[in-house]
Amino acid sequence: MVKEKISNNEATIENLTQNLGEDNLAKTRAFADMLVMDPSIYGNIEKLNKSKTG
Repeated sequence: MVKEKISNNEATIENLTQNLGEDNLAKTRAFADMLVMDPSIYGNIEKLNKSKTG
């Protein structure tokens, strides 16, 4: 019972880690696309914050 719970927890951790990695990769790609369209956003927190709100 305990071994099964540990195994399930390890599988859950692996799944969450993979999902987080995929999410971060998608965000990185989106940011790269934004930089291509408007290089002036690099380091400009105000512009970046505006892009989050639309």
